Amino acid sequence: MDKVKCTERKNGLLCEVPMRDIEEACKRVLRKNTVEIRGKRYISPKKQHYPEQFFWDSGFHTIVTRHFDIGLAKDEILSILSNQWENGFIPHIVYWNFLPDYPYGAEISTRIQNFVVNRLYDTRREPPTSRITGCPVIGMSSLMVYLKLKSESFGRYVVNRMCNYFMWLENRDYDQDNLFSIIHPWENGQDDHPNFDVVLGFKRYMLSSTLMYNLRYHGYLLNRYKSVNWDEREIEKLDIFNVENVLFNSTVSAAMLAVSEIARRIKDERAEDLKEKGIKVAEAIERKLFDRKNVLFFDRKPASDKPW
Repeated sequence: MDKVKCTERKNGLLCEVPMRDIEEACKRVLRKNTVEIRGKRYISPKKQHYPEQFFWDSGFHTIVTRHFDIGLAKDEILSILSNQWENGFIPHIVYWNFLPDYPYGAEISTRIQNFVVNRLYDTRREPPTSRITGCPVIGMSSLMVYLKLKSESFGRYVVNRMCNYFMWLENRDYDQDNLFSIIHPWENGQDDHPNFDVVLGFKRYMLSSTLMYNLRYHGYLLNRYKSVNWDEREIEKLDIFNVENVLFNSTVSAAMLAVSEIARRIKDERAEDLKEKGIKVAEAIERKLFDRKNVLFFDRKPASDKPW
């Protein structure tokens, strides 16, 4: 297809735009938001407002950039994985260029970010990171990049890092059913999705819902988790946001299968175990999160047969 319909109007009429023009415009956006810092390269969602590196955003970025800049795709994957913690945890945000005095002065968003990073996350790491994870889209995108690079060293690095991440993730399988819990709405990337209203205790829609959500997330969830030193077992006991989420678990399953394929190609002995685990997660999603009556998938609380 050489041209696609464009929703932008020209002289009141819908116009057609050459596909190449759209591709070039997309490349410009990605390059414009590419960050080079501390010997790393990644694409930020928007330099002016979100200069940080985001776990699942990097997965989507590299799916695209592998088509026109395989070096950038590789660098972005290595950048996010380089901030894996010693226990295997991968944070959903890396604050590569975080400063105690953010360049936007006294804006309220700046104050909130400083408070969250310094007081609630309080990782004391350099660069600072969040203490919640995200959907591991990077597993699938790493396979796509590997297939173009055909680099064994890159493949082995990814397999080692992602295997450690999957091992850490076992801490979130609270009821040992091959489904992993998210402990914060940001962990599945849907943020203020109304699906989480019932979990958070919102009874009705409010015009100030975005502010209320942020206060609930920052002032309540994160603060409670800090009160138990972000200990996974203690967080499980708190049971204030504990959701076996469809999107998160689907991404984990797909990531396990993708990384198992990299492992198979580099002859890593963990390939079969990864594949088996990915299949088990997929089967658990169908068995426990699929409602045959409504023909829909629903999130659920661990150890419960009822959807949220």
